[in-house]
Amino acid sequence: MRHVYRQFETSEISTLDHTKCAVALIELRDRRAYESFCRESIKQFGGTTDPLAAERTFKNCLLLPANASLLASLAPLANLAAKSFSENDTSENGSWMMPWRCVSLALMEYRRGNYSGAIDWGGRCLTYGTDCPSRVATVHAILAMSYHQLGRTGNARSELAQSRELIDNKFKTGLDVGDGARGYWFDWVLGRILEREAIADIERLPPSPNGSTARVF
Repeated sequence: MRHVYRQFETSEISTLDHTKCAVALIELRDRRAYESFCRESIKQFGGTTDPLAAERTFKNCLLLPANASLLASLAPLANLAAKSFSENDTSENGSWMMPWRCVSLALMEYRRGNYSGAIDWGGRCLTYGTDCPSRVATVHAILAMSYHQLGRTGNARSELAQSRELIDNKFKTGLDVGDGARGYWFDWVLGRILEREAIADIERLPPSPNGSTARVF
């Protein structure tokens, strides 16, 4: 089956639709389609000079473990996103974009195996505040996996517990469209994808064929 991903009018709109597509394909357990999606995303945005499009693109392509080839293809986008932060990070304070960008960069460093770097970006994300629970849940999941890889079990379980509490509470009350302040539906699904991976790593749940865990939801 051929999957076609249409180009929308602006990269800001298009990359959000790409996020929706990425999480939907993973939840459908269609890994082949997801891998095709990643290739198409890199074709479309691989040469972008827009940090927002760059960070959303590599985040969307890293929701499942990535091989060396994919990481190499995404490295220029991650570098662009990282360079968008000023030296003292003052001009961007209060911007909704920057804490989310920290999440994406934390995920990139985790996939690269730079666990200390992932923790640094995750901590930086939290310095912007905890007003957006979907973002906070996601970064706690990445921190949990990073601490686990470093053998810091207590930190890993603490971070995972914080992620699980936010995500479980959200899905118990039902997933709605959401908003930019607390998170859209796809932000919550993205966070749950990474939370499931963290559970699999830390609690040793058996993986399902698409790379997520066997947790029933």
